[in-house]
Amino acid sequence: MTEAINPETGEVTVAGSWGIHGTTAQICALFAALSTAQATMGGAKKDAVNPHLRNKYADLAAYLEAAMPVLSTNGLSVVQPVVAEGVVTILGHKDGGYVHSVTPILLGEGKGLNPAQVYGVGSSYARRYGLAGLLSMAAEDSDGAGAGAAKQQSAANSVSAAKPAAPPAKPAAAPASAAAAGTASPPPVATGDSGKDAAIADVRARLVKAGRDEVALCGWLGCETLEAATSLQIDKAMAALEPKKKAA
Repeated sequence: MTEAINPETGEVTVAGSWGIHGTTAQICALFAALSTAQATMGGAKKDAVNPHLRNKYADLAAYLEAAMPVLSTNGLSVVQPVVAEGVVTILGHKDGGYVHSVTPILLGEGKGLNPAQVYGVGSSYARRYGLAGLLSMAAEDSDGAGAGAAKQQSAANSVSAAKPAAPPAKPAAAPASAAAAGTASPPPVATGDSGKDAAIADVRARLVKAGRDEVALCGWLGCETLEAATSLQIDKAMAALEPKKKAA
């Protein structure tokens, strides 16, 4: 990264894979406007669903929806031309200063896609990451509560990693039925995610077949209900309830 100052205009240019351009006054105005925008800009909502992992994520449209109205209100705009080096994300201010960064386009195998479609997927990822990086944006759960739950789960995982223990042979050491323990399984509630609802229904069917207690299973997983469980917790429950093959 190199910095150059034009002695006649006072314009400062920082060049490289990212750069800041404009006079000192223009750059100050740019960052003042960006600071105001970031104070009111929310995170990108995780409204898109990955059909393979059954989890939600924030796509490019979610980042643009969260950023563009706030940027426009503060005299800022974003353009993302695609060049040979990748996607160039340029954040400009109405007074003339601008900052840019370059995000390479990484191409995957793209099974079932033609070369143009593979390139389109790669550039979409590069646009999303370039915009998020330049604006210091993050994705957040659409219900506003998932971020806290994810942090709690991460802390619980850290404690478990610090004290390794052999996993129990059964989901939980609990009575064969909820009635014997004086508890009742919570009623099923649709999560709005058809893939997750189907997985939860599968877990409940396996619990009934194995004569296990749903409340005890949730206690072992570290969640209040199956509907509140993460995708990793659902997969863990399914693995624990997998019928054992009889020896030949």
